[in-house]
Amino acid sequence: MATFSFFVLITLLSVHLALSADPPQISPSPTPKLTADSTPTISPSKPTASLAPAPANAPHSSISSSSSLLPLDAAPASSPSTSPSPPSQSPLVPCYFIFGDSINDNGNNNNRDTKIKATSPPYGINYPDDPTGRFTNGQNIADLIVEFLGFESRLAPYANATDEDIIRGLVNYASGGVGILEETGKESILGGNKALARSHLSKCLHHISLGNNDFSGNYFRPWQFSSSRKYNPELFANRLVETLTERIRTLYEYGARKVILSGVTMIGRMPSALAHHPLRRSQCVEEYHIPVRIYNAKLKSLVDNFNRDYSDAKFIYVDDFSNLREIMDSPLSYGFAVTDQACCGIGKNHASILCLPNFIPCKNRDQYVFWDSWHPTEAASLVAVKRLFGNNARSFTYPITILELAEL
Repeated sequence: MATFSFFVLITLLSVHLALSADPPQISPSPTPKLTADSTPTISPSKPTASLAPAPANAPHSSISSSSSLLPLDAAPASSPSTSPSPPSQSPLVPCYFIFGDSINDNGNNNNRDTKIKATSPPYGINYPDDPTGRFTNGQNIADLIVEFLGFESRLAPYANATDEDIIRGLVNYASGGVGILEETGKESILGGNKALARSHLSKCLHHISLGNNDFSGNYFRPWQFSSSRKYNPELFANRLVETLTERIRTLYEYGARKVILSGVTMIGRMPSALAHHPLRRSQCVEEYHIPVRIYNAKLKSLVDNFNRDYSDAKFIYVDDFSNLREIMDSPLSYGFAVTDQACCGIGKNHASILCLPNFIPCKNRDQYVFWDSWHPTEAASLVAVKRLFGNNARSFTYPITILELAEL
């Protein structure tokens, strides 16, 4: 089973732009559906449920007898103190591309030879088209960011993006199972035309949300990968940052000048970690957060380095770890009643086995932070995104906010 690496996703972006016409100006779009007062609408459950279990080596697809973890950029319902201003009448940037994993995948794995996919109910139970390949009940974080940036159209998965989608500049390059390291997500290499892509990419937001799989699907899986035996947390973080640095420089060479780097989230608070860690004594597997914090600190420093070395570009860091931590520490403030269990799954923490065929998920999905063992509910994603666009956004972004980056 092959999965794409970050380098391949960047190259695919170049290929798509090289094959498309010169991008036109984006005309103003009507105000998006989301506003400062938006709250997720959760429709009644449908009497079906399933996601066929994936093999043990698929970090985003199933949980078997051995521990298998994975990310989440989560956050719950809405909070008056974090509500952002309504999006503008027209997009703040002409284009937005995201490179990520299953937290933001919107169907890129659907027709690929992999079991890391979400193509069966109850995935998408609250999405208008039912299962779309999103690893959640409704919209994911990338969907919501696009709306808050002022776009009316949705991101197209790169796997079936049309020339019109590419020219419009709304393409999702997130793929379930992908990581920073090649062994986390095996790659297949394509070529591209940098010169043709460069002028358009300089105007876009480029969002890199990777690293979760490199920890939960690699470093924390010693029975499958040797990373934790070969590298202590400091050295592993260095390896991730060095690899990511090369990839970001490649993206810069293709023309990217506005770049968002998201850190790794609170893997130790995910239902999968709580259900499978043999030595857990609380509602958090804190030992997972030691290497994650080291990596996140280095990623934030990388932002400073890039901003110093590339004066014609701007890079920002998004602190997904702190965003989720504040929500998990005060869930009721954000409308959440359940933080340690998955809405869909069975066993300990409803996370021993991921949404098997005919599973029926919880009915009160807007009160759960986690949809399945690894991924946030739409309600959680909405709260997280609203905090990134709210008055307190600088608590979770550095050195400027996403809105400030878009307006440069």
